[in-house]
Amino acid sequence: MVIDGTAFAHIIKNDIREQLARRSGTKITPGLGIVLVGSDDASVVYVGIKEKVAKSLGFHTQIQRLPATAKEIDIKKVIEEMNRDKKIHGILVQIPLPKHIDYQEVLNTIAIEKDIDCLSHASLGALLKGETFIAPPTAEAVLLLIEHAGMTVPCADIAVVGAGFFGRQIAFHLLNHGASVSVVQDMTKDISQYTKKADVVVSVVGKAGLITGAIIKKDAVFIDVGVSVIDGKVVGDADEMSIAHKASAYTPVPGGVGPVTVACVMKNVMERVWKIKKIAWCDL
Repeated sequence: MVIDGTAFAHIIKNDIREQLARRSGTKITPGLGIVLVGSDDASVVYVGIKEKVAKSLGFHTQIQRLPATAKEIDIKKVIEEMNRDKKIHGILVQIPLPKHIDYQEVLNTIAIEKDIDCLSHASLGALLKGETFIAPPTAEAVLLLIEHAGMTVPCADIAVVGAGFFGRQIAFHLLNHGASVSVVQDMTKDISQYTKKADVVVSVVGKAGLITGAIIKKDAVFIDVGVSVIDGKVVGDADEMSIAHKASAYTPVPGGVGPVTVACVMKNVMERVWKIKKIAWCDL
């Protein structure tokens, strides 16, 4: 079964709309602040997608565009203004940033209660301790897609292939939800010794054709987070033909994890309204 991430993202967005409609009398409008530095083509496209989705949900949206020559202190000032802005409930900085910028220092400027991407050191520390109150969007998208495929996350054996930033973030998020997780380096000589035993395989490498049907067990769930461009075509880590004959469910690239991640960003913004305003949704 191919998991249609676009259709599933619509379910999440419709749930957001329904929750906001039920609480329309509170006069609270979720606010998203985006910082875009430079004019990298991919970054401009991604910001445009997020802006479009946010506006479709009726969110207050503020985008601060800075030139590629902007200094680190200038970017931090913009973030600090958003930290103080009561109309902004979630802040994200579009990465990558220009090479002269220490991106982690910039991300650390985001107030933890508004760090909807969970990228600051404070947010990451909370995630490692299992105390985070903001779910990392990509990791949350993976978790929700696993559940959508009919797999119970608690006690599931999950192999995360790729020990980079997002691989580790996903692994800790799944651990925090009760899964048994193996994190596999993509350079491991025989990754199949881990993937063949897993109920779920999540690949976060960015290497086309890395995961084949031969190295996963029958009826496993496969979640493809990897992205590569081959001959102008965006592809994931899977050899999709062989995966399709072995997995019970799998996500395609594009159209799988990506749209669900964007929906989870919006879900985080909505949930931050509750945290910041100290109002329980059930009381509204």
